[in-house]
Amino acid sequence: LIIVDEEHDSSYKRDESPCFNARDLSVVRGKKEGAVVLLGSATPSLESVRNVKEKKYRYLTLTNRAYKKALPAIKIVNLAEEERGFSETLLSSELLNGLKETLKRKEQAILFLNRRGRASILFCKSCKKKLECPNCSISLTLHRDPAELRCHYCDYKRKLLHHCPFCGNKSLKPIGVGTQRLEEMLHALFPEAKLIRLDSDSARKKGGGRSLLERFRDREGDILIGTQMVTKGHDFPYVTFVGVVLADQLFNFPDFRASERAYQSIVQVSGRAGRGNRAGKVIIQSYTPEHDAISCAVSEDMHRFYRSELERRKALHYPPYSRIALLRFSSGKEAELYALFEEIVPKLQRSCLRFAVRLLGPAPALVPKVAKRFRFHLILKGDKVQNLQQAIEAFEEQWQNLKGFSGVRMKIDIDPLTLL
Repeated sequence: LIIVDEEHDSSYKRDESPCFNARDLSVVRGKKEGAVVLLGSATPSLESVRNVKEKKYRYLTLTNRAYKKALPAIKIVNLAEEERGFSETLLSSELLNGLKETLKRKEQAILFLNRRGRASILFCKSCKKKLECPNCSISLTLHRDPAELRCHYCDYKRKLLHHCPFCGNKSLKPIGVGTQRLEEMLHALFPEAKLIRLDSDSARKKGGGRSLLERFRDREGDILIGTQMVTKGHDFPYVTFVGVVLADQLFNFPDFRASERAYQSIVQVSGRAGRGNRAGKVIIQSYTPEHDAISCAVSEDMHRFYRSELERRKALHYPPYSRIALLRFSSGKEAELYALFEEIVPKLQRSCLRFAVRLLGPAPALVPKVAKRFRFHLILKGDKVQNLQQAIEAFEEQWQNLKGFSGVRMKIDIDPLTLL
């Protein structure tokens, strides 16, 4: 028997070469060994849902929560209707009241905000410029402890500035709220509460994430603030309140899996509330509460979400109705990549036509430069993975014979979880 718990989780996917998905390898291994493979999840991947629809997988349902506990009551707060002045805190009166009542009852709460650091942008009000990483085409994130500006891609760091480096004025303003800023605000609002922050910054410190979770489980903390790490399948019997601070961060970016991941995160973190003997409550804050990922999570209508999402994927011929290969190219010289594509794209197009594969791109990555290297993507879409493999193998033979592009690196990722 092979059990893959939380089979939808992206941590099963390795993005560095060799790229693979441990969940999919488990299915292959089970077939070779004649073993039963159990894929468990309250929010299964769309690939698994389609495999059930096509009778490739057998569908087993748990009709009750463990120990027959009731599901938490979920409420949406429409941030567009909140009063002015609220935007600096992103904490609605509904969410604050929920925290206040939870602390009063000596229970625990979890707040989920999918952005680490203190503020996402340091912006100059005078010259209207923002501070960016010199190595990457991305804004520097303001951090605390130590107070510095940091790039979340290449880990470039510089000391916190008080004067704008472009115009010299003392008019720099932090924009956006991260987990560190949220921790500061909660400390000011609830000074008696014991706060624990769980994100990749705090997890790097001695003891790491496991130690922080154990402290929270032992009730050394009243409120756990965190990023995706808090949405995992933790079981805290005294957690009765969960707040999703800004759900829009989960789906407002250009990736075809964004809605699926948003729905999974919201349902998973909501499930942390009310697992003990006390009823749970969840507040989801959003500027677009009508979004399927939110409305289906609140109505507990998993089938409606998967049905509508599968229809969208089918119309656009995206997984699970196709297989995708992502070819990532990077170079320290942007001109070298353009010269490369002039030579290789016609050859790759011929390979794709030969094996009934569609070619998209080349196009710059969403973050076009990381660690002083420019990045471009080519996407291959086909009905069968064998077609993709044949087209890639034909291209790789030509790639080996290319000369004059020693500065270019290529990485091949079949069935990528993100195209960013």
